[in-house]
Amino acid sequence: MIKTYKSLHGQFVEVDGYGFFGFELSALCREDDLFDDDQTCFWLEFSRDLKINDSLVLFASGHKFKLKGRIDTTQRGHLNSYPAALTEIYYLKVK
Repeated sequence: MIKTYKSLHGQFVEVDGYGFFGFELSALCREDDLFDDDQTCFWLEFSRDLKINDSLVLFASGHKFKLKGRIDTTQRGHLNSYPAALTEIYYLKVK
């Protein structure tokens, strides 16, 4: 997922990973350790049309998710600390 993201700019994709949510944090990562120095994550921007329960998403933070959305390499998330964003997310499932 992460190594080929640049070639997917603008395309809709389906990805699995570990979701992390909190204050100034909305990310999907390959591994379940958010603070691993080798960790690479995507910033997440949800579609307004996606009906999600914020409390449930916060409770599920750190668990595996399946998401569907568009890869945007021009969006780099909070403090530009992500290589790309998954935007227009229209599907979210806790696995």
